[in-house]
Amino acid sequence: IDNEEVEGITGGAIDSHESEPGPVYLQGDGEVELRLLNQLITNCGSKRGTVDLDPEIPEPTAKRVRLQQEREYGEVLDILDDRVLLLDNFKLVKIQDAATILLNTKYFDVPVDFDSIRVGDRLTLFGLSDCVGPREVQFYSFIALINDSSTD
Repeated sequence: IDNEEVEGITGGAIDSHESEPGPVYLQGDGEVELRLLNQLITNCGSKRGTVDLDPEIPEPTAKRVRLQQEREYGEVLDILDDRVLLLDNFKLVKIQDAATILLNTKYFDVPVDFDSIRVGDRLTLFGLSDCVGPREVQFYSFIALINDSSTD
């Protein structure tokens, strides 16, 4: 299912109260810095998600924050400093330090490191978009899939 509404709760639901407003599960690997999470939620309009609160603590304290991830596609035009990529749609994408990077082979996905990404690679990226100006990072990727490697 891609880009379609699903009736009722899904297998990833925390509880059956999905229609109620409230708390933020970036489904994937790695941690999101609180500063970045705050920036993306505060400045970029609505992000869908849930927050698990710890009932043992009187002050509301999040045990886990989950956000609905977004997807970005593109071919790498340039690899800049600080793990930032320029894609063929002219978006700047930051591959997070703890990101899971996988090389899609004919039979399975192989874990690789950031240095395996090359100019010309076609990527599918999972993460969160930012709403800053055109000279800033516009997408933070927590999972990167190299679909077509320029080194094949």
